Amino acid sequence: MKKLKWWQWGLIGVFGMGALGAIAEQVPTPKSAEPKFADVDAEFNLIAGKSIFAMTFDPRADPEKILAEARAKCTQFDFCQVHGWIDAERAAGNMPFTDREVEAIEFAYSLNRSTSLDRGLWNCRRWKRSTATECLAD
Repeated sequence: MKKLKWWQWGLIGVFGMGALGAIAEQVPTPKSAEPKFADVDAEFNLIAGKSIFAMTFDPRADPEKILAEARAKCTQFDFCQVHGWIDAERAAGNMPFTDREVEAIEFAYSLNRSTSLDRGLWNCRRWKRSTATECLAD
């Protein structure tokens, strides 16, 4: 191989740096992960008394945010119930519930300040919970 002159080495260095820069730019940047959950988008309808509500919400919602929405709705009451559905067409409009409405319940929240009851229950086929005591009965 022929001996290279100093200016040839300089050109190789300049072009080599440019090539390395182009390669570095082609490294894919990690995509931001899509959020695991959607917004709750809760809607409440009073279905009995002054504090028993039907709630509809997004089926992709974070279960903890569903519970937070129900608790927020009940803050002014000593006794409150929220029954939740993901399908507004199957949600109850009043009480008593039909069998079809009961089968479609995805979430239930009960608050009774006189007994210190503050409990949320989920359809555990849809949302995994840490204990079975957090699941609606099948």
